[in-house]
Amino acid sequence: MRQSILFVLMVSVLCACQNDKRKLDKSQQLSTDRPEAKISFRCETEMNDETGPSSQVFLVIDEQATKVADIQACNQIDPEAYQQHKMPSNALAACGGWWAGGGQYLYAVQLKDNIVVFQGFQDEGQDDEGYHYEQIASIPLPE
Repeated sequence: MRQSILFVLMVSVLCACQNDKRKLDKSQQLSTDRPEAKISFRCETEMNDETGPSSQVFLVIDEQATKVADIQACNQIDPEAYQQHKMPSNALAACGGWWAGGGQYLYAVQLKDNIVVFQGFQDEGQDDEGYHYEQIASIPLPE
């Protein structure tokens, strides 16, 4: 008898301690998904009369900027132009530009918990085709 009372008491305590998710609205439920980060490039360009433009390129993740490259011309590239520059359609952001017979381009993609930046170039005098993209940075997403 004493064991059955103890058993009923333990079951009651366990039931009372369980969270009833049905009582929580969606804004109160915990999620294990990482929130979407805002990804973009920021170009800081200075014009020199003798050498042309000089741009510092920063990858911006949720307002946190990290310098990733120095290139000449730098403008944001719209997703509609990714294919033209041989960038993957899942690129999160892209920038670059053409100046004096050559172009330099960057794009960012998410690989697991990192934003990975690739840089490429194209020159009007090159013998081959393409943009010669290579990985230049891998930046962890904020927790």
